[in-house]
Amino acid sequence: MPRFCSVLWVLVLTLSGCATAPPVEQVRAFANASDAFNAASQPLLDELALAERARAWRIVKSPKDGAKDVLSVPLGGGTTRQLLLDLPADQVLALATVGDPPATAALRKGVGTIKHYAAVLVLLAENQNADAARAELGILAANVTGVAALIPGAQAGSALVTPLLSALQPLIDGAIAEKNAEEFRKLVVNASPKIKELNARLRDSAEPTFRAIASEERAVIVSGKGNNAEAVERIDAYRVVLANWLVLLGLVDQATDQLAMAVANPNSTVTLGSLAELSTRITTYAEGTRRALAVFRAAR
Repeated sequence: MPRFCSVLWVLVLTLSGCATAPPVEQVRAFANASDAFNAASQPLLDELALAERARAWRIVKSPKDGAKDVLSVPLGGGTTRQLLLDLPADQVLALATVGDPPATAALRKGVGTIKHYAAVLVLLAENQNADAARAELGILAANVTGVAALIPGAQAGSALVTPLLSALQPLIDGAIAEKNAEEFRKLVVNASPKIKELNARLRDSAEPTFRAIASEERAVIVSGKGNNAEAVERIDAYRVVLANWLVLLGLVDQATDQLAMAVANPNSTVTLGSLAELSTRITTYAEGTRRALAVFRAAR
């Protein structure tokens, strides 16, 4: 950071009642950790999108007994397709080929919220262009609003994440409105518990995410038309991937705590070294998780 900017931060924060400059390096370490976690999450979320869409198609192609507007269509070779002539409101978004299905979209935005939150902190801590910081805050606000507007799908993931993202909205609105040096401190101190709560909801989403992804392999086993041993192996592989992802999320939780402590109490025991070490571990584990899933997907 240029010396002028550092002096300016000290001056502004002194006038606002806080004589300590933001812990820039700690913020950067947190941002690096958030970026790594986000990157490691994307392939897993891609798998969830495929599974969520496949599940919706299975429901449409195998309508429940007594469902209305179902036509039995002979397809030749002794096979018959039960053709649903209705457009189920709870499945229609999952069938779309553009964008993510609802539950996946909620989880992807939930993971992305952590990344955008960190990006805002970096801009504010480094005293970069205020308009850029407000623009990033606007993206974060749109991210939260977009998730809050989603119609919950059949999966449990969106119902777990959406309320917490909505709870962040007032904090983001306040930061945009104030436009002063307190934005940084208030965002960290006030939003940190919400980010922690979001992390908890993401943790809760692991089980329904695993069930959704494993349901594809379950369908293979139940149909008797595939290789059961390979299907079982894939389910076990996904179990390990979700376990790794939960470890990463736990480390992100620790990083959130450490950053909040460093900002709220500059004299705390949280050092740059401890947060940087945690960030390095997250980055290393995230890369390992991403590579493991990439190898597994390539072998399918």
